[in-house]
Amino acid sequence: MYVVNTQILFNLNYSFTKTTNQTPINNLDNSFGKQLRYVPLNKCNFSIKYQMKDFELIYSVLYNGQVYTVSDQSNFLDDYLLNNFLIKYLKPKARFEYSLKVIHISPMKIIQTQEEKFFLIFNLN
Repeated sequence: MYVVNTQILFNLNYSFTKTTNQTPINNLDNSFGKQLRYVPLNKCNFSIKYQMKDFELIYSVLYNGQVYTVSDQSNFLDDYLLNNFLIKYLKPKARFEYSLKVIHISPMKIIQTQEEKFFLIFNLN
C-alpha cells in the first residue's frame, strides 16, 4: 500500500489600524486628528497551502485599504488587492528547493505601476 502525506493549511489575518495625529505642530497643522500617512485603516491577507510529498502549492491574497499620501488627507492611494501563486519543489535531503512564483495575478486593475511578474528561485541550504 502506498501512502501519500498531504496537508492543507489556511491562514487569515486582519488588522484595523486607527492611527491619528494627536499632537499638532502649530495652529495651522491640518493633520491633527486625522489618519497618519501611508497607514491603511484596513488590511487583510489570506493564504492556503497544499503540501504533497516534495511539492507545495501556495495561493495568497492581500487586501490593502486606502492610504493617505499627505497629512491633510487631500490626496490618497486607492485600496488594492494582490494575488500571488507559488509552486515549490523541496528536496530536504539534497538541501535545495526550486520555486516558481507568480505575483499580481488578477483580472482587475491593481496599481498602475504594477504588473504580473514571474520569478524562478533556487535555494541551496
